[in-house]
Amino acid sequence: MSETTIQTASVQDGGFNWNTEEDHCFRYSVGKHRTKVFLGGDLVTSFADHSLSRLREQISNAMDGWKKNLDSITRDQSLTEAQAKRKGSDAEKELDKLRIKMERLDALALDDYLYDVVRTVFLADAEFGQMTHLLKKSISERKGRTENELLVRHWGTVDGNLSDEWVSILSVRIPIRCTDLMASVWEASGAEEKGLNEDRFMESRIVPLLWLMERFMSTEALEIEMGQMALRTSKVLARWDKDLDGELGQLHRDIVRRACYVKGLIDSIDLERSPRRSTMFLALREDYIASFLSSFQEYRGLADRLNRSKAMDQAGLVVVGMGGSGKTTFLRRCYEVMKDDYGNGGLDEDIDPKSTAFVVGHMFKDIEVPLFSSMKKLSLCWMDTAGSEDYRLLGQQLTISVREMRKKMFLENPVEYNLLFAWSCEPSYDLVKDLHGFDDVFVKFLEEVHNLSFFDLELPNKIFLLLNKADNAEKAGIAGQFKSDHERCFLTAISDHGEGLTGESLGFLSTLSMNKVEISGKLLMAVFGTTDDDRRKAFTAVRLGINQGVIGNLLPGDDAQSFKEEVYDAHGTEGPEEYFTATVAWIDRYMSGPGRERSALTRALLLSLRSFLGEMREGDEIA
Repeated sequence: MSETTIQTASVQDGGFNWNTEEDHCFRYSVGKHRTKVFLGGDLVTSFADHSLSRLREQISNAMDGWKKNLDSITRDQSLTEAQAKRKGSDAEKELDKLRIKMERLDALALDDYLYDVVRTVFLADAEFGQMTHLLKKSISERKGRTENELLVRHWGTVDGNLSDEWVSILSVRIPIRCTDLMASVWEASGAEEKGLNEDRFMESRIVPLLWLMERFMSTEALEIEMGQMALRTSKVLARWDKDLDGELGQLHRDIVRRACYVKGLIDSIDLERSPRRSTMFLALREDYIASFLSSFQEYRGLADRLNRSKAMDQAGLVVVGMGGSGKTTFLRRCYEVMKDDYGNGGLDEDIDPKSTAFVVGHMFKDIEVPLFSSMKKLSLCWMDTAGSEDYRLLGQQLTISVREMRKKMFLENPVEYNLLFAWSCEPSYDLVKDLHGFDDVFVKFLEEVHNLSFFDLELPNKIFLLLNKADNAEKAGIAGQFKSDHERCFLTAISDHGEGLTGESLGFLSTLSMNKVEISGKLLMAVFGTTDDDRRKAFTAVRLGINQGVIGNLLPGDDAQSFKEEVYDAHGTEGPEEYFTATVAWIDRYMSGPGRERSALTRALLLSLRSFLGEMREGDEIA
């Protein structure tokens, strides 16, 4: 495993400069991509450690104060017995409250809690399980590590004055086009009062990482978006709410909020090699605004998936589930659609497995499927399995399927594949029994999925839930409840028991009565994890994010209305490229227009938005 070394900066002659000493570096025994996740985890955990230490100190000081108060009461001869008893009782009550707070603080499973926060925020799109285990180990071993010790101290000096003791500071290099952002950080941080020379500061273009984050956290245009992200995260972490109330509850909310901003900041940073030696330094991307707005995050993530799908020449799909759940019927319908609609008339395979078959695989070479408004040629291998209610048998089938898939695809290295778990609504459906049975089987099956690593086999990129036989549910009038209950149970199980795994539902369907368009969409989703419809929805979200999240929050009402009329209304029905071009042109006109006073941060954010949009291309590709 490779090691990534990150340079820090120090204060010299009233400005920031990169350190040259090895001892002033952050080291991670992982590659560049993982390093960013681990760095983000260190930032979050160090803030939590710093804040919990302060809270513990506050409680301890308060306890000492009340103990002294109680002692003074017992020694106060001017008090009557009744007065002393009443005041002593009040002091004891306050001490009891503080003791309870300290006990709850001591009882907090901190490592588990921090792991859940970091995993939820940073690994929502993780494709492999190894990363989560490394992250958990890193969090549990964080105390005593130089990186964590430095960052804990840094959190305590965000608002403090710089001194000679500030030897190493985790910092970010700002692009030369983002001088407005530098000026904004300078002003907001009170850098002059901290003993920094403005010219040296602007010239070096080095900003302490935590200063930058504090600046972002005070930006209204980002606050709403980060709040939405924090809300989604809090829902996933709801199980901690019952143990975290009062000061701990408030701290929990603050940790989640900061974790979301750290995620945005880390996504906005590249690791660039230092010209002086074999180390990396953190450099802010010019399009950093895109990483802070959730709509842009989703759009960029989708763009990455679309681009990856376009580059794929092989794909795999493993289907498991109960007997009679409709696995083979679904695959047969997919086969019919491929054969009839996509120019694959040469397909003549019998995809029905024999009744005694344990695992049956099919390899379709150089087939064509409709992908992103064009035809995509690739080789598809899917593995069909015999139905069973025994999770161990399903696990065996999964293991054999992944091995066989490698053979069929002539791969010795890991194969990219998705996993489809099928469950159906039978006429004898019982609300309580069925849901309990689904949860029991699926949770235990997730253990079998993790056991793949024991056999040196890779985990699936994603697990899809296929709910089948919707016609039975519709006849019984329970379709909505069946779908919501099982999807909720599915996602909860993955969240609680599926470390490193992600899941998504294909919806509730009736395979036999589905039309070809619906079958095609489900197949594309199962194979690629995305469809054309996703792209359209993501672009719609980006349009709203630009209009409401950026323009609407940054600019005066008249200017925001001007953008709405000239861009949003006039170009709202056009494609991504046309809309982004119109937005960039409007920003250029606005920035060069006379008579407008704009803050340094507003200019920086608008220029960053322009940079991001200027790099977008038709088909969601990112240059």
